[in-house]
Amino acid sequence: MRAGWGVLSTACLSTFVVNANTSAVSILIPSISADLGTPINVLQWAVTGYLLVGAAVIVTSGALGDVFGLFAILTAAFVALAAVRPS
Repeated sequence: MRAGWGVLSTACLSTFVVNANTSAVSILIPSISADLGTPINVLQWAVTGYLLVGAAVIVTSGALGDVFGLFAILTAAFVALAAVRPS
């Protein structure tokens, strides 16, 4: 039963990280629009592209998880996210 809680907590944490990143990008659109002088509807495509790339990464991560193990891929993804995320 202990492994079940680990899987559940990992899935919840992963969902939170994805939603937090998407929200951060969406919240920043007005300030990016003001700084660059770009209409918001044009910048909405940036959010759509971000989500599309995220979906592609999720599918690829699933395939890599089948080969190398889900825990190893999830750990690598969290480390990569922490490395590239601005402070």
